[in-house]
Amino acid sequence: MPINALLTFCKDSDLSKDKMVWQKAIEESDNNSLAHYLDDIYQSISRNVVITQLDYIEKLRQFTAFVFLCFAKEKQQEWAARLIHAYAELNTQTLWHDYQVVNAYLALNAHLLQQTVKLIDPKQYPSGMSPCVWTGHLQSANLPQPVFHAETGAVWALYAKLCHQDELMQNAIKLANWQLNTLDGDAEPFVSLYTQEKDASYFLHVKSNYLLFQTIARLCALSQFEEAALKQLPLLQNCLDEGGHYLDPLFLLFCQILENWPIPPKSSEFLLPHQIRDDYTALIGHRFAHTASIATLIGGQTGLGSYHYKDIKVTNFGPQFLPLGQCDAFGIEKGCSLHNKNPNAIVLDSTNTGYRIKGTVPLVSVSKNNFSGTWMDVEQKCDEKGLDVQIEFLGVASLQNVAFCFYVSAQDCLIDQNVNIRPLSLDRYCGPCLPVVFHSGDRSLMLSSLSGSTTMEVIPLAGGDNFWCADFLIAYHISEDLKKSLWQIRPNE
Repeated sequence: MPINALLTFCKDSDLSKDKMVWQKAIEESDNNSLAHYLDDIYQSISRNVVITQLDYIEKLRQFTAFVFLCFAKEKQQEWAARLIHAYAELNTQTLWHDYQVVNAYLALNAHLLQQTVKLIDPKQYPSGMSPCVWTGHLQSANLPQPVFHAETGAVWALYAKLCHQDELMQNAIKLANWQLNTLDGDAEPFVSLYTQEKDASYFLHVKSNYLLFQTIARLCALSQFEEAALKQLPLLQNCLDEGGHYLDPLFLLFCQILENWPIPPKSSEFLLPHQIRDDYTALIGHRFAHTASIATLIGGQTGLGSYHYKDIKVTNFGPQFLPLGQCDAFGIEKGCSLHNKNPNAIVLDSTNTGYRIKGTVPLVSVSKNNFSGTWMDVEQKCDEKGLDVQIEFLGVASLQNVAFCFYVSAQDCLIDQNVNIRPLSLDRYCGPCLPVVFHSGDRSLMLSSLSGSTTMEVIPLAGGDNFWCADFLIAYHISEDLKKSLWQIRPNE
């Protein structure tokens, strides 16, 4: 895509509505705008300013987009001294260098600016999963965090291609193959998988997946990833049509770079395998004809799984310390995999007809001592008929302030064929546990509590990216006397 066409595309995708300095630099590309943009980045990452890891990663993205733009405008020589100075300042912020995506961006920019490159040393499990942070000082350190995971793979692949590093390219391909585990049968993302509520953006999942799959397809001439990327395009377009989202300059310029390599010829129809499994992340799942489900026993303020039935999606479920809606008190932490020191900690069984996962996991800590005092025995069974979730709470802590929550995306829900709860409304139910039926179009899905809970709440949510893209929260309050609970999810076909 020529640079002029790219700039037109920026405007067509509503970028012109954004008044940020870097957007003006893309549209106008005059020296004053470029200088203002670079100065803004430089000031925000100066060594006297402490910024969060997410802010630092965003500045790296903006700087990388600026470098790409300078090359596209053939201004890299004119701007070399200032670019190198800003890069050096970015490189002094070593606090976040244990993030693999940070190392990837720093290495790519060092190569483009002809600076000394600290070679990328990818940390990757045999399954292809690459943890977001390798050092393990965070709860979620050993998790892939799918948006960062895809972004890391795309940058690895581009760097490997430019630097002729075949081994790193193989790492990127393995990462992309693992990323396919995060998709349902329609190639839509499981947005809650290893993802905290604040990071659960459907748009960012789709955008990063498209970039990863397209990068691997073009640079490695692998047609299956071209097909995977094409599956993301209508999902991406739907997000843009709904408003509130835009394609950022780095994404667009990255896609422009990929135009230098041809589209690989289509070899066969793209089909995702039925079974999903990774022992290293205690991940298991299955894609059926009309439904798809995943489950895991590893987390960091994240849930136990998801269940998709076309437009009705149980986007997340797991334990919650009250009050409801406080998402940093939701989910499990750490957990176990088949490769822990105790191989008997969990059971993963996958067959052609479904799966079973069983193990013991700690609830997320909400106290200063980093110990919740509560564990759960969890067993999930899934087949074409639906999903069963059984839990038993263990430990010394009281269950008085514990609930088990399901987050559901649907057009509306009906409680016991009687009480209708509308999304984006003040409707609310609090009472005995009754079957809840969710509807979207001509499809419906039933959630039932079979044992363990005596009261439940159904609360409509705001939708969008909030609460793992859910429209409803169904919270079951746990009884001190009934520590074992069982729920069923059944599509009504």
